[in-house]
Amino acid sequence: MLIDSNLIIYATQPPYALIAATCLEHQLPLATANEKDFEWVDGLTIHNPMRQDGKDASGL
Repeated sequence: MLIDSNLIIYATQPPYALIAATCLEHQLPLATANEKDFEWVDGLTIHNPMRQDGKDASGL
């Protein structure tokens, strides 16, 4: 079971917390154009397929 203080803090946004927890638990990146709702999750790799520069949100 994944327990993260970030998920508790953002419990008011359960859909985002559930998506983030699933990605973290399975060590998968998240592909979304909605980066701002996931910035708070430590350790989550976010890939925005809509970005023209081809970079992930982390700048990698």
